[in-house]
Amino acid sequence: MAISTFPAGGVSGAKIQKVEKITSSQNWTAPSDVDEVEILIGGGGGGGAATPSGNGGGGGGGSCFREVLSVTGATTYSITIGGGGSSGTGGSNSLFGALFTATGGSAGFSFNGGAGKGFGGNGGDGSIGSADNYSGQNGGSSGFGIGGGGGGGSETSGPCGTGQNGGGSGNNSGGFSATANSASGGGGGTSSGGSGGSGVLFITYWTGA
Repeated sequence: MAISTFPAGGVSGAKIQKVEKITSSQNWTAPSDVDEVEILIGGGGGGGAATPSGNGGGGGGGSCFREVLSVTGATTYSITIGGGGSSGTGGSNSLFGALFTATGGSAGFSFNGGAGKGFGGNGGDGSIGSADNYSGQNGGSSGFGIGGGGGGGSETSGPCGTGQNGGGSGNNSGGFSATANSASGGGGGTSSGGSGGSGVLFITYWTGA
C-alpha cells in the first residue's frame, strides 16, 4: 500500500540512508529494521517498427513511478526488471514483488506505402506522488524514407531516462537501440527497429544495519 511521505515517522537513532540500483531480475530482502521504502521504478521501453520504406515509428518509453511503499523487515521480495522490446514488440513490465508494477511501453507502428509516416508507440503511464505525471513519452513519428526516433523515459532527467536516451531516428541499416536500463523506446528503421531500453529500479531506505 502506497503512503505519501518518506520516511513517514521521520528518522530516529543512528540510521543512515541507503540507495540500491537494481538492473536485473532478482530477490531483494528488506533489512530487519526497515518498514518502508521509496522506489523509483521504470518499465521496459518498446521496440521501434521496421518497414522497407523506412516509415517505421519509434517505440514508446516505459512507465515510471516514484512511490513510497510499506514493507516488512527481513522479508524477501521478488524483483522483476522489464526487458526492452525487440524490433516491433513492446517492452515488458517491471515489478516490485506484488506491491507495484510499472508497465512497458508499446512498439512503434509501421506504414508500408507511399510517403506516409509511421506512428510512435505509446508511452506507459506514470506518476510521482499525487500531482506530477511521469508518463513515458511517445516514440517519434517517422519522415519519408527514415525511421522515427524512440520515445524517452519518464523523467525529464534522471535514472528513468530522458528524451536523449531514446533510440535515435533510424537509417538504412535499421533503427538505433535505446540505452540499457533507461526505460526508453527504440528508434524505427528499415531492415529492423531498434530495441527499447530495459527497465530499472532504485530502492531508497533508512537503516541502522
